[in-house]
Amino acid sequence: MAILLFYVTHANNQAAVEVVETLINKKLIACGNIFPINSMYFWGGALQNDHEFVSILKTIPTKKSAVLLALKELHPYETPCFISWQADANPEYAQWVAQCVA
Repeated sequence: MAILLFYVTHANNQAAVEVVETLINKKLIACGNIFPINSMYFWGGALQNDHEFVSILKTIPTKKSAVLLALKELHPYETPCFISWQADANPEYAQWVAQCVA
């Protein structure tokens, strides 16, 4: 069964927690995993090297538009990173995800 995953970067852990909690409370995602990362990217004419946090958000494909809309409202970055893809999950897990966002 297919689930939908989002990869989202955040400035700090608290920002990531707030986004994940909000999306869970709105029943837009079933689960969010948060972990620290080191990001390197070109911005403002120079190479940047920042400590950020990333969240992996798990939902169902039909929630994609609603999750994107909520992320745009919640995220403070000028150019936020919202990457999504569908993945196959074991049936029990996919069913749990679907039940959480029903």
